[in-house]
Amino acid sequence: IDNSYSDKDLDFSIFKKLTNKEKKYLAKVNLKKYHLNKTQQTYIKRLAYKNSLTRSAYTNNTDLLLTMLIASVDTIPVSLFLAQAKEESNMAQSKAAYTLNNLFGTQIPPNKKFNSETMGRVCASGTVRLRKFNSLYNTFKFQLDVFNVNKPMLLIKNNRFLLRLKNKKNITGQSILDEMPGYAEKGGYLNRLKHALKKFVNSKGTEIINYRDI
Repeated sequence: IDNSYSDKDLDFSIFKKLTNKEKKYLAKVNLKKYHLNKTQQTYIKRLAYKNSLTRSAYTNNTDLLLTMLIASVDTIPVSLFLAQAKEESNMAQSKAAYTLNNLFGTQIPPNKKFNSETMGRVCASGTVRLRKFNSLYNTFKFQLDVFNVNKPMLLIKNNRFLLRLKNKKNITGQSILDEMPGYAEKGGYLNRLKHALKKFVNSKGTEIINYRDI
């Protein structure tokens, strides 16, 4: 927990309705030794449950549980996050950005039935179906889950974790991109991300925007 944040900054809306199974998990995991208040403990335990850290190896060893939780949800550098939004939405000027609040080109699986309330078509052929968001806040929140939970992003997660262990300091967007040569298959995408990222860091590569600004 970052002490500069208050309990009000903890967004419990990211969690699904509490089930009996999760209640048993919350009761089993003991975080008292970390000097966190009840709200902070509950948030961390629910976050661990959301990220499937439910095996006894984790519940019986909270140091290991927290280490693996960091590997799962270590904050995405804002520069990388915004660079992707810039690349995918043409600086929020794309049709998807201003009609669907979709900054990241988030698509809908082709096997899902079209629903105009949650989906939209912005290409001329109408074949590509994109997710519709109620607000820009929701598109950012959804994309954070993509970075932190989805299996295709496992390489990013592992690189973040290794960099954190090696450097013992905040991770920059550039440091992650440097270790991700196979991040995307689209020609030139990685180079365009690196170029876009420069707008959100200073000359030393330090992040100049934080999530509160967003």
